Amino acid sequence: MDPQENSPAIANLNADEKGRTVLFLYQEQNNDLRYMEYDPEETPIPIIGNDWQDDSRNQGKMNFAVEIGDDQMVIDWPEDQARLEQAVTDIAYWIEGRRMPVEDELYAHVRSSETPYVLFDWSDGTFFGNKNVVWYDIVDKEQDYGGEISHEGESYPWTGDNMGVYRHYIITNTASGTGSYGDVASDQYWNTNARNDPNVGYDSDEANFAGEDVTEGAHNTRFPDGEYTVNVRMGDLIHTATEQFTVRLENYPPIITEVEVRQDADDDDTPADGENFERLIYEFKHENPEPYEVYEVDEEHLAQYQKDVVGSGKDDGRRLWVRIVFSETMDDDWTDGGGGSGFKLQLDPHGMEPMDFEDVQWEETYVENDTVTGMLTIPPRKHEQLDSRGELGDEDPDHSNDAVIVVRARDLADTEGEHRGLDPTSDGTPAADKTDRNHRLKVDTKHDESPEIRIDSIHE
Repeated sequence: MDPQENSPAIANLNADEKGRTVLFLYQEQNNDLRYMEYDPEETPIPIIGNDWQDDSRNQGKMNFAVEIGDDQMVIDWPEDQARLEQAVTDIAYWIEGRRMPVEDELYAHVRSSETPYVLFDWSDGTFFGNKNVVWYDIVDKEQDYGGEISHEGESYPWTGDNMGVYRHYIITNTASGTGSYGDVASDQYWNTNARNDPNVGYDSDEANFAGEDVTEGAHNTRFPDGEYTVNVRMGDLIHTATEQFTVRLENYPPIITEVEVRQDADDDDTPADGENFERLIYEFKHENPEPYEVYEVDEEHLAQYQKDVVGSGKDDGRRLWVRIVFSETMDDDWTDGGGGSGFKLQLDPHGMEPMDFEDVQWEETYVENDTVTGMLTIPPRKHEQLDSRGELGDEDPDHSNDAVIVVRARDLADTEGEHRGLDPTSDGTPAADKTDRNHRLKVDTKHDESPEIRIDSIHE
């Protein structure tokens, strides 16, 4: 019987003035400390993850209490009053993550629409009369069977005034997709800062990584910072409906995950992009869960190129194109505010003035604004300048003819308005100057026949 012919829905059943229909609960916390601050008017997309200002909470370990009902009443309830709606017969969820630089682009997902986590399914007869099922492992007892919650000056209305009807379902309290009573478990949650294990599939029972080790940085996290879509499937005796809400993970400072440097080898004046720079002279791709480490330039890792330009006066051989990919969406609007702040992309040859890449463009490789590209024409130099620079090798023999790719960038702001710069050391700590200098090219300065600096030796 379905008198109103309505499908279950996520709804503001307790007339919360801020319109919140999802509560964010920290695992392993009790009472008020469980609840994450969230004002949908100020932050339409909630930011969840580690709070760098408060280490007392396990904020990477997240639960979702979703307000769900099935409107079968013939009474019109005033909008400012809590509504009595019927409970649903089954609830499932899955999380759609960002694209990943691996063969399986669903790598950062948590289950899928075909294999969701199922909190319960009342069609499973084992639920009826089973005393092993604890009701407050299914619903949030603080909301559905308790007084009004007051937390840091904010209140959230109690919903238990109508015969204790369950509304706030903790959808993450399940260990599998069976919907059986035996898989309802309060020790389950989404471990957003889990250390990656490539052997765990996104559709496995372990896809939420509950109870697994956490990582100290972006280089080996299973769930990179960025936006994720949480899908909630709800059913009654007749209907099935699916709704979504979006969250943004902000757990770690960003790292560089890919670097590509190309050289214009044919003096083609076509407007520049990667395709018009024919020679790949440097390529780096970070492999999660390995540390973010870039080996030093040495003869073992060099490949020699023989493109000489002898006094042609052309740009051929001196034009470079660079592409940098970051681990998350970056702040593409960070400009120099004085004092050496602001985005920077440079080539810094040892002993010479740094050179800015030009025509800098922000692009999307895996997520929005996770990639930056730029061009650079290395200016010609006289023999005496090259020779003078080469002599600096006596002071620093390891890097006498290196050119460092200098990248200064920051991610999007967190809930406190703070931005994190690049983490160049795989320790989860952003560099004080937000800058990465790990990537080096080999600059040849000792070819007598050419008055130009040429990049002709690089990492394999």
